[in-house]
Amino acid sequence: MSNKYREAGVDLEAGYESVRLIKSHVQRTKVLGAVDSIGAFGGMFDLSLLNMKEPVLVSGTDGVGTKLMIAFEVDKHDTIGIDAVAMCVNDVLVQGAMPIFFLDYLAVGKNYPEKIEQLVKGVADGCVMSECALIGGETAEMPDMYDINHYDIAGFCVGAVDKSKLLNGQKIEVGNVLIGLPLIIRVVSLGHLIPTIILGVFFLASTGFIIYCFFTFYFYFLSFLLIFLLNIF
Repeated sequence: MSNKYREAGVDLEAGYESVRLIKSHVQRTKVLGAVDSIGAFGGMFDLSLLNMKEPVLVSGTDGVGTKLMIAFEVDKHDTIGIDAVAMCVNDVLVQGAMPIFFLDYLAVGKNYPEKIEQLVKGVADGCVMSECALIGGETAEMPDMYDINHYDIAGFCVGAVDKSKLLNGQKIEVGNVLIGLPLIIRVVSLGHLIPTIILGVFFLASTGFIIYCFFTFYFYFLSFLLIFLLNIF
């Protein structure tokens, strides 16, 4: 059977090695309610441990868009997973839910175990930041679909919230004020397209730190000015 897989371009041994390498990253994401299930067909989570009276599950799924092209260009693969988590977690948070678990999906042209480890490390880092458990995932090797150096990554997040605390927009009224405080300037889903058009890859690389400092200061200044004016009036 393994020979048939090999003839189709799928390396089972590389798959086993990838699983071995990512185990430590998965383990450090464990939170209350997460059930050890590495290698099982499905990830498990014990919702009863959260002590919610009327728990409502909120789910979100997403990819990272053209930011993948930046990862390919700079050959850096240990941070793109953070964004995969963030894109899903953000959709859960805005409805009042606490992220509780995450699953990832990797589609690769060729399974390089060290690269898979880097990708999952990024996902695990994002899960640790979001305080949710990485309870499962899938890696599909598809040489006829992707270049051997290319891949795609997507994720699926589930959060939980007490029904009485669910944010569904029903309490929004005319006159409400929404204040956004930027914590960091990041390239979002259209990450490759926007910097390339506006600044160019070389300009972004050579002056990125200066731009980051300027815009961070600028947005913080405007945010605090807005808060000050709202307090006055």
